[in-house]
Amino acid sequence: KEFMEDLGATSSAELFQYTTSTEVGGILGNFTGATDDAGGETSTGGARRDPDGTTRVRGLAAPDRARNYFKTDIPFDAYNTDRIDINRGANSFLFGLGSPAGLANVGLAKAQFKNANEISTRIGTGGNTPAYRGSFKVNRILIKNTLAVHVAALVDRTTYRQEPTYKNDD
Repeated sequence: KEFMEDLGATSSAELFQYTTSTEVGGILGNFTGATDDAGGETSTGGARRDPDGTTRVRGLAAPDRARNYFKTDIPFDAYNTDRIDINRGANSFLFGLGSPAGLANVGLAKAQFKNANEISTRIGTGGNTPAYRGSFKVNRILIKNTLAVHVAALVDRTTYRQEPTYKNDD
């Protein structure tokens, strides 16, 4: 969690740029993520549509993605994530999912028995239009040592240099 905060990483594409034996496909990455279609053409559309799916571990393939060790295709975002475990190679087989490339497991944020608040913002540009991201987390104890609640919310408006591309997440 501290490593992700230090980097300002909010997705696996941003995190994998700085971890060992991992590669990121597409515009944010260090290889194209291109595939050959049936006509012999090279296409980078998959890397644009699913940037998490075009990451590679150990140069093999995309790792299996999991949330609390249940396989998923839902990309993670740092606003509701407590930790990320990246298991590579033979070690990843211990968790029963089976990709020889590895496993990227996301631990979702859980309610804890302490009152806490967190607000984060990020402002930048994606060409001519401003891009902004805001999130908040609230953790409250409702019944001491028995019941706590955790709420997290996100607004992400990211634009890119090529019009009309954008990503809006809520």
